[in-house]
Amino acid sequence: MRVAAEPISEFKQLELTQTFNSVKNLRELEIKTDELKIDICDQLYIFAKACEDDKSRTLIINNKRKIFNRKRVSFGDIELPTELKENIFLFDKSLEKLDNERALIKEKYIAEVEESQKKLKILSSGKSLWNGLVLSSQTLLKEIIKDLDPQAKQSKRWEEVEDGVIKYLSRIYCKTSPFSTFTNLAIAKISDQKLDGILLVNSNSTSPKSTQSHIRINNSILDWSLSIIKRYQPIKCQLTLRLNPTVNHVDGNYKFLINKGNVETFQTLKKNEALEALEFIFNLYGTSGLSWEELSLLLKNNYIDTELDIINEYINSLIGIGFLEYNIGVSGLSDLWDHKLIQKLKNLRQTPIGDKIVYTLVEVRNIAKNYELAQPLDRLMLMDAAYQLLVSLATFTQNCIHDNSESDPAALKVNIVFPYKAEQIFFEDTTLNLDLSISQSIIEHLNICFDLAESQTIFDGNFDEREKMLTYFIDKFPDSEVDILQFYEVYYRDVKVPKSQLDNNRPIKDAPLDEEIDGLKQRNEKFRTWCEAFHRQIVNRINNEVVKIKHDQIESTNKELDFEPILRKRSFGFIAQSFQENGIEYFVLTGISAGYGKWFSRFLHLFSADITKALRNLNSQFNEKALLLENCDASFFNANMHPPLLPLEILVPNANYSLNAEAQIPITDLKIWLNKEKQRLELVHIPSKKQVHVVDFGFLSLKRRSELFQLLENFTFIENVAFFSVLNSVNAVASAQNRREGLDFDCHPRIVLNEKVILQRKTWIFDKSKLPLRNPSEASWEYFCRINLWRLKHSIPDEVFIYVHERESQVRSKYISRDDYKPQYISFSNAHLVNLLGRLMKKVPVRLKVVEMLPNSNQLLSIGKDKYVMEFIFQSYNY
Repeated sequence: MRVAAEPISEFKQLELTQTFNSVKNLRELEIKTDELKIDICDQLYIFAKACEDDKSRTLIINNKRKIFNRKRVSFGDIELPTELKENIFLFDKSLEKLDNERALIKEKYIAEVEESQKKLKILSSGKSLWNGLVLSSQTLLKEIIKDLDPQAKQSKRWEEVEDGVIKYLSRIYCKTSPFSTFTNLAIAKISDQKLDGILLVNSNSTSPKSTQSHIRINNSILDWSLSIIKRYQPIKCQLTLRLNPTVNHVDGNYKFLINKGNVETFQTLKKNEALEALEFIFNLYGTSGLSWEELSLLLKNNYIDTELDIINEYINSLIGIGFLEYNIGVSGLSDLWDHKLIQKLKNLRQTPIGDKIVYTLVEVRNIAKNYELAQPLDRLMLMDAAYQLLVSLATFTQNCIHDNSESDPAALKVNIVFPYKAEQIFFEDTTLNLDLSISQSIIEHLNICFDLAESQTIFDGNFDEREKMLTYFIDKFPDSEVDILQFYEVYYRDVKVPKSQLDNNRPIKDAPLDEEIDGLKQRNEKFRTWCEAFHRQIVNRINNEVVKIKHDQIESTNKELDFEPILRKRSFGFIAQSFQENGIEYFVLTGISAGYGKWFSRFLHLFSADITKALRNLNSQFNEKALLLENCDASFFNANMHPPLLPLEILVPNANYSLNAEAQIPITDLKIWLNKEKQRLELVHIPSKKQVHVVDFGFLSLKRRSELFQLLENFTFIENVAFFSVLNSVNAVASAQNRREGLDFDCHPRIVLNEKVILQRKTWIFDKSKLPLRNPSEASWEYFCRINLWRLKHSIPDEVFIYVHERESQVRSKYISRDDYKPQYISFSNAHLVNLLGRLMKKVPVRLKVVEMLPNSNQLLSIGKDKYVMEFIFQSYNY
């Protein structure tokens, strides 16, 4: 579970309740005034047509225009019909009421904003906010501290500061965030019985405010520390070396793949006695390998009759080109990497730099422990202390390496700096000290979600790349099997590189375009015909409010087109929010992913080891006839850190590993085989002849992984599914109806599956030209009033999330910041958020997406007496 750091009631104190209600009254008055206005204009049209005096007719027509624009008029000596005269009198009274209501709104706004500003200052001094800002925006934190000082002058940048404060506060109170300092984590067990409500806090739990901090040290510092160690001869000569696991014999040469920072290239070395000796030695020593020192002495005493310095230079050159690589045994996937590196260095002979690294990491870890319990301002000082330690390590290392310049002239070229900011040293997760249970009734909702996910496996997101690979394979490898690295080299050269050049508008030759591949044409046609068939099932149910669909309709569509998914063992992950309304429990499904523990992986270190053990046991039951391997590469990314969830992992050059050598399957033991019956490429373990499935349990985007990692991801039992086919079918019909009705905006309805699972929140989409942009001279109260009238006109709820810029959009703007891709909570009764919305609307490149908040603040689940925004992450298995 992810639970917002603070109860939403505190944030709701910022709302201008009286002003907000007065705007609703104003809207009702406007509607009545406009109804009267239309009647009067119709009557004046008839009256003017019958008037024979030109001057009078002109006055009547001009007054009709004024009334249409809600302005008072005078008809002088013109004698009006009694009913018309009475209506104009009522119209004048309505205009007077509108003026009075606007004056009242202004008065209430000024008074309530003054109180709201005071409350904002109180919230801006909250511990949850400050703890988060220490790690994410120290500049904003310093501005807040300055503003809270009664003796300091208010910053001229307060408008920008207020925008930052309200953005961060809305993330803390009104949504869950991947940034765990702003979101507390908890494990909830599904009860074996139906509870009175969805969520139960068991009696032995402590206060909802009771949280525990967990600090990890950025694993990029491991990458940096290793780069120091590999530059310092007294340490690196003690490190274990091994042969690059991809070294192979090709046409009398050694050929191998190297990975430097996830950039991969193939290298070729001409065979010679020294390289053959090295190959023999490492094959002899097996997975244990041997140290640089041991290797150089072994070569000198048995194979190469020359000076040790020359042998060491040769070894160094082989490491540089990737024929040999370090096998240090400290992984960036471990949240305890610093402990393991300390222990590794302690097991080596003492060196000045080694001792300094050990001292620094021990002190930084001690600071991290103190940081967990420290107050925000103390955290700033602790963070600075850790930063100074690491900067001191960089300086010390630089000096030590330069002192060796006589024996190593290249040392003078080495420039070592600590490359990270202070706030990048630590990463924080916070957990709730609560014993939570979820009602057993939620199983019904999970089953609906599982059936939906399974029905959509016919549109597996990995299909396109697999089909390209299959088409290329059939054309290039008629023998129906090939070594995985051979295929990777030619496929990357012939397909991936040209495709990349095409995407970047660079000239290419003979690149296989997606639309030329038969399988992709068939896939696109399959998707189109599915949407058309599903459209026939639901077309009479579409409206702009709520569309209810049944899973039977999805299954019926699959059967009609013979698209039924293969039934087998599966696991899915679901992200959902839950709420009750009129006695019905609803699930708001916000995402589907692979299961098998993937969405739990980075959080497992926070909870009982029994959870990790249970996930491993479930994964091991998936397919006993196949080998399940975790994918690996050279990435350093904090959200990738997790314990191993499979018994094996793949062995590739220079990667981060979790398992020992006996549990690693070399990439060279794998081949690609064409299963002609299924018309599908499969990965096979050559020694055992078993099929291989490769799994990624990390959170890093696939695009930032190595190319080999990306290729291997296509050989997996995991299906990349979503429910876009359902959403697209409904939204296409809704959009067509909107156009027919002449709406100047698009509206997508709330979609409910089987009366219980909400697949889509109601959404409004406005072109920028249709947005109520704030005028430069417009007062805040006037804009608050105008934007709420606009909201009421379009039936937009009080609470929404807005998307200034959608990630899939091709339009880019210099005004778009990283935060503008995130959904921003907006309460139209909150003046600070309305002002923020006015500024964000100006940054909209093309269109603004507005999505209802569901559950809204009144529907949220409670912990104790307070309501919190909560999000559940479920792992579901069908075996």
